Amino acid sequence: MYEFVNRADIEVNYVLHRKNVARTYQNDFRMTNSLVYYLVGGHTFFFGEKSVSAKAGDIALLPYGASYKNEILSSDTEYYQIDFCIYKENIPGKIVDEPTVISNLPTNNALFLFKEVF
Repeated sequence: MYEFVNRADIEVNYVLHRKNVARTYQNDFRMTNSLVYYLVGGHTFFFGEKSVSAKAGDIALLPYGASYKNEILSSDTEYYQIDFCIYKENIPGKIVDEPTVISNLPTNNALFLFKEVF
């Protein structure tokens, strides 16, 4: 088996294409990191005193260990989701400290990447 040296190991846990999304969801401790690419609609994520919204064409980055509530922006919300773990010396890590949204990406490139991983 190949072993990374002085690098983080990455484990893809699952890849989803979601439709008919629940209106609200409470996550008290996220067990993986996640990248979510929105095709339609989106989510608002509430954590602590802050909130961020991700809409169609955006990517939400959800970190390992995060606690948040989310609400859909529209009833037709649809997205691709990639859940993964990052380990350094067998200790799980996170990609960002709190839910973050990346906007204004070249749509075709992001959609192609998520479809290929799916």
